[in-house]
Amino acid sequence: MVGADVDEAAKLLGPVPPGGQSPFAMDVGNRFEHQLRRDDAARLREAVGTALDMESPDAFEVVDLDRQYPWTPDRERTAQLRRQRTLELLQASAANALQRATLVLHPRFRLEVFGAERDLEPDALILGAPPGAEPLVVEIKAFVDHQHRTDLHDLAQTRLQAAVYAVALRRTLAVAGLDVPRLDDALIVLRRPGSMFGSAGIEEIRREIERVERVMATGPHFLVELLAELPDGAVFDDLDTLRGLAVRYVPSFCQSRCGMSLQCRGAAHAASDPAYFGSPVADVWRGVSSLRRAHRLVTGLDEPATEEEEAIVERLGPLRARIDAARQRCS
Repeated sequence: MVGADVDEAAKLLGPVPPGGQSPFAMDVGNRFEHQLRRDDAARLREAVGTALDMESPDAFEVVDLDRQYPWTPDRERTAQLRRQRTLELLQASAANALQRATLVLHPRFRLEVFGAERDLEPDALILGAPPGAEPLVVEIKAFVDHQHRTDLHDLAQTRLQAAVYAVALRRTLAVAGLDVPRLDDALIVLRRPGSMFGSAGIEEIRREIERVERVMATGPHFLVELLAELPDGAVFDDLDTLRGLAVRYVPSFCQSRCGMSLQCRGAAHAASDPAYFGSPVADVWRGVSSLRRAHRLVTGLDEPATEEEEAIVERLGPLRARIDAARQRCS
């Protein structure tokens, strides 16, 4: 949002964790999508047709926007053509004017996020399957489909990504004056074990859509707070600016996405911040500035100063007393 390279800025503070997806994972992902799109997307049509109980994968007409509008040096013109063609297909689907079910590869939507417009391209979009059905966003991931043993975190991240595309699709329909469906579901295509064939299934994304829309509706409060902390003219490639930022460390998010995670992790440890141990610990001690303070409250060395601290002492104080009593008996 500020045009700063976070990874480069993080190097000013010290060592940074290795970032980005591994070359091996990127290669597998690229090869998997390439195989699905070969021969008029034969393998993708097969996986999608099976998931939707289509009589034949040949029932799909494939519209490949990468082939129709390949990228040129004038990228904005190409993006505009892709958005326009996507809208034409949505309008035809809404009017039941499609000749048959249509699989659109790399449709393009525009979404306004906090006053800035961004273009988004899902892997695919299904229209008119069956006729009159809601559009269905398709997200392709190269991790292996292990059925009920598939990694839940990977699936959750995939559903959230599909939800962002669904929100962009809803906004596109609304701007065009078309009916806006609920879009409660998305089609997720994973990789069959030991192969480059797809395994597709419907995933509910209603809660993820609500989450995305709730964040967009509340506005960038964190950015406003961040700017309020900084002096006029502050820049993010300056060491003093970085050291002056408040630490808001969330392990599950920061470690996988931010080049400054090691620095913030160290600061959270030094401050005895409950967030250092993750969301479950942070939730238990919500309202307490540090674990040192929490220890003094529970052991009675400090008196509660807020309602949150009183609630924690009331909840955990008896547990502490039972632990002390058990220790005395054991000794």
